[in-house]
Amino acid sequence: MEKQDIRMNWKLQRVKKGIKVKEIAQILKVSSAFISRYERAQVDMRISNEKLYRKFIENY
Repeated sequence: MEKQDIRMNWKLQRVKKGIKVKEIAQILKVSSAFISRYERAQVDMRISNEKLYRKFIENY
């Protein structure tokens, strides 16, 4: 599975759970634009933040 497909699956889970980009951005201390760009596979994020991003979505 490609990086873009994996990120799209996480984005779909986020949207399905009603989690706003702004919520995750505040938790990770990054901008909303950065999260959007990450989800579209335009930028990468630190592994620690990526784990936190996924954990937040899983446990929401």
